Amino acid sequence: MSPLQEINPNIGFKNPNEFSLRIEEIKRSQELDSYIEAVVWFSENESDLDIEQIAKFLNKKIRDAIEHEANVKRLLKENNESVALFDDE
Repeated sequence: MSPLQEINPNIGFKNPNEFSLRIEEIKRSQELDSYIEAVVWFSENESDLDIEQIAKFLNKKIRDAIEHEANVKRLLKENNESVALFDDE
């Protein structure tokens, strides 16, 4: 059993890169503007996971892209310090 499947046996992905490729595929195939939208789409249509659970499965590339999107769209509180969107940062 993969580490992702240990967290949630129904995830069906072996590693964060494999899972992140699915998020990229969703973004492209559904013609979504952002990775944030792709993660929400996945959560609503392909899984029973919360957004917080899904964040654990994303690779660094997608996490960085989501953080950039959130900053550009001003979804984060403004302050002088960098805000970590994910627990392991």
